[in-house]
Amino acid sequence: MKYYMTTMSSMVLGSFLMLSVVCGVTWASENIDPGNTGAQHGWGENTGWLNAEPLGDGGPGVFVEDDGLSGYFWMENTGWASLSCLNNSVCGTRNYRVTNDGNGKLAGYGWGENTGWISFSCSNTNVCSTKNYGVTIDPATGHFQGDAWSENTGWIRFRTKTGTVSYGVTTSWRPLVLSLDIDLNGDANVWDGSMICRFLDPAITQPGDVAAGLVDSTGGRTDPQVIVDYLTMVREKGMLDADGNITSDGFDCDIITAFLFGITSDSLLNNGLGEGATRTTADQLVTFLSEFLPSMAGVSSTAEVVTVSSEPEPESLPSALTTEPTDSIVLEEPTSDPTTEPIVSTKPSSRGKKKGHRKRRK
Repeated sequence: MKYYMTTMSSMVLGSFLMLSVVCGVTWASENIDPGNTGAQHGWGENTGWLNAEPLGDGGPGVFVEDDGLSGYFWMENTGWASLSCLNNSVCGTRNYRVTNDGNGKLAGYGWGENTGWISFSCSNTNVCSTKNYGVTIDPATGHFQGDAWSENTGWIRFRTKTGTVSYGVTTSWRPLVLSLDIDLNGDANVWDGSMICRFLDPAITQPGDVAAGLVDSTGGRTDPQVIVDYLTMVREKGMLDADGNITSDGFDCDIITAFLFGITSDSLLNNGLGEGATRTTADQLVTFLSEFLPSMAGVSSTAEVVTVSSEPEPESLPSALTTEPTDSIVLEEPTSDPTTEPIVSTKPSSRGKKKGHRKRRK
């Protein structure tokens, strides 16, 4: 069961908010366990239960973005671990972070006072040929999968389906999907093309003018400012550059609109191409634009996790994570496979129970 904050834990979170101003500790609101199903737990063979949302919604938990992770998770035997130097503003002296390739493949390092460096991929030290490990996020469901390696405490697993106790971490993050379905109504059509043309018209500067009369009110993206923000982002990523000349302009507008009208012949070229175009045939244009047609396939976001009656509760706040790394990242790589699972009677420790930290494994 998801951790519902008591009055005391609310006071703790409030204290953390005050300390974050004084100590320079910052975090973005976590985006873990969006369905409130308890999808916030991992398990370490020496760290015990890991909680990626230790103080409930909006607390200093794990925050997943397109380029990496930030925030903290809590482990019942070893305390807090930081996923980014941005948390404590120490990147100038120790630059570390768990990175995301944009599609859920994680790499890089986290840091804990008792765990030491935590590696999220064998690629960090080029040992995948001998010890192939790593953590990924399923781009369809947001489920964390796989194993990380701590130099002091060994394996940390983020999901299991086969053990006697099921657990897992799930995020609301999904990869950015580039789609010509601008209003997210499930169909890319000439109305979407018209919004693209208005957006690319330098004479049209107001979001309301870009979207007026063209948005399907049943779509998932209907606010004019949100539409303009989306179009700005996909233009930067090249989706609106149909002819491939590194410029999005009226030529691209005409090509995209004709394509969305159903034209796939040489008629796509009727209004010309921009100077320096690299996609110059109808086949090349159709192949490029077809990549951005919306998929109607549904995906499930249900987390497969155990329902537990209590959570591992932090003994202190991550503002106490003042022991930032002083050594460079030299990780002792694993010599065993990550096979350890919690026994059936093991559950996250009761709230309020103080637990001592286990000694670092040499």
